[in-house]
Amino acid sequence: DPVTGHRETQAQRHRSIVDQAVLAEHAGFSSVHLGEHHFCDYILSTPPIVLAAIAERTSSIRLSTGVTLGVNLDPVRVAEDYATLDLLSGGRVEPVLGRGSFFPHTFAGFGQDPTVAKAMFAENVEILVRLWSEENVTWEGTHHVPLHNITTQPRPLQWPRPPVWIGAGTSMESIDL
Repeated sequence: DPVTGHRETQAQRHRSIVDQAVLAEHAGFSSVHLGEHHFCDYILSTPPIVLAAIAERTSSIRLSTGVTLGVNLDPVRVAEDYATLDLLSGGRVEPVLGRGSFFPHTFAGFGQDPTVAKAMFAENVEILVRLWSEENVTWEGTHHVPLHNITTQPRPLQWPRPPVWIGAGTSMESIDL
C-alpha cells in the first residue's frame, strides 16, 4: 500500500492475482496474462499453477502469460505443463514465450549464458511447437539435448495445438521469430 507502507504476504498477493482474474472475467475482459519472474520480489515464478487456480474459478477468459521464459525453461516441461493447463481449462491456454532479457539475474540464477539466449530461444520455441503439433518427435540442435521419438503427455486439448505467441520488446531477432 503506497499510503500505509503495508505489504501483503506472498499468500495474499497470489490470492489477489486469482481474485483479480475472476473479476476481470466478470467485467468482460477476454484474457489474463501473468508474467514469470525468478529470484526477485515479483514472486510469480510458476504461471501455469496460478493460471490453473484461475481456470477453476472462471469459464471463458483466455489464460496467458506475459511471458513464459522460453530460454530458461526446458521446452519439454513447458509442453507438458501448459498442455495440462489446456486440458484443465477446457482449451483456454495461450502462452506468450519470451527471452526475459530485461532481467539478466535470471540467467545467472539458472546458470545460463545470456550471450546464447537468442539461439536457445529460437530452438526452444521450435521444440515446443513440434512437441505440441507432432508425435514421436526426433530433434537435434545446438543447445537442447537431442530428442528421440518423444511424444509428450498429456496432449493439449486445442487442435492442432494451442496458439503460441512471441513476446518481443528489445530485439529485432525476436520480432522476426
